[in-house]
Amino acid sequence: MRSTPMLRGMERARWIVVGTDFSDGAQRALEHAVLLARSSRARVAVVHAYEDTAETARAMEDRAPLLTTQLQDAVAGTNASRHGVHVESFLRRGAPWEKLQNVAVEVGADLIVVGATGQRGVDAVGAVL
Repeated sequence: MRSTPMLRGMERARWIVVGTDFSDGAQRALEHAVLLARSSRARVAVVHAYEDTAETARAMEDRAPLLTTQLQDAVAGTNASRHGVHVESFLRRGAPWEKLQNVAVEVGADLIVVGATGQRGVDAVGAVL
């Protein structure tokens, strides 16, 4: 395990990034990330990324409000607040793998957690950056 760098006399915040497509597997991954964050005193960044096709763009011009609500519901389905785990939601438009990586870089993530089921993804519980 690497040592945590110090920034201006304060310890750098640790982050766990978890992707969600709102599937059962993604919810289990989020719950697992919250437990990991609790034991390591990390924060959790939950990310949902979506791609618009010409067909979905016509049918639903702005899905952001609905997806934001789904993200909030996913977080509420965990024990994060009860365990004192700080969770931030990130909604991005674009390729999910790319946006998950972007958020991980943005927050300086120590770990990415993904579910084993869903539309896309790696058959893994997590990957260390």
